[in-house]
Amino acid sequence: MNSQERVIELLITGYSHDGKGVGRYAGKPVFVAGALRGELVRVEFGRERKGIINGQLLEIIEAAPERVTPVCSVFSSCGGCQLQHLDYQAQLQMKREIVSNALQRIGGFKDIDVHLTLGMAEPWAYRNKGHFRVSKAEGNISLGFYEEASHKQVQESCRHLFSQAVVELLDSLPDLLEQHQVPIASDVDAGIRHIMVRESSSRGEILMVLILSEPLNYDFSAIAREICKNNPRVVGVCTNINPRKAGPILGRDIEIVYG
Repeated sequence: MNSQERVIELLITGYSHDGKGVGRYAGKPVFVAGALRGELVRVEFGRERKGIINGQLLEIIEAAPERVTPVCSVFSSCGGCQLQHLDYQAQLQMKREIVSNALQRIGGFKDIDVHLTLGMAEPWAYRNKGHFRVSKAEGNISLGFYEEASHKQVQESCRHLFSQAVVELLDSLPDLLEQHQVPIASDVDAGIRHIMVRESSSRGEILMVLILSEPLNYDFSAIAREICKNNPRVVGVCTNINPRKAGPILGRDIEIVYG
């Protein structure tokens, strides 16, 4: 492929299993994140592997009628959501098609009737668990998800996937961490690397886990008590040790600090 062919116009005709738009170029499938079926888009080709081309969406020339404006301001970079640009009813249909295609193409089943995807009355604030990268830059502490396919942090915690109680808790944490001078992990310093929260859907209780890069000579009891005092639904704060920078978020060693 020469340099002039690296940017082309592409018609999106379907979806991959993870919601990327799929078109074809020279007989090869091209996967384009953020593109919707029926759209004509301008794409820059990236890596080709095993006959599959990954493309970067540069421009939407003709938009699909199902395209909507994402609710979240950092949707285009954040790795927390993939389909906010697609109307919710169309999302449900997409998921049904993904299951049907997997049964036919991978499973080899024929004439399988895949029922309609059951949707929610309000498709937000549904997650009961989240883990957030904690970082400190220019003296400011922030919590957020990673950008898509990277270890670069989005400098804003998600406000749409979790309950209002969790959002308010996340909003309060940077100032508390700063006030209590809690060490924050970096490439050279040990400290908190992630914070995980889990909320009970039946009782509304919240458990928080402070995930450390290594054991610290720091007493977390004071900040744990203040977190629970300021947020009555938080019933427990724990610490967890995980020296690994990649892979599973939680390590094996966990200790209840308060609650």
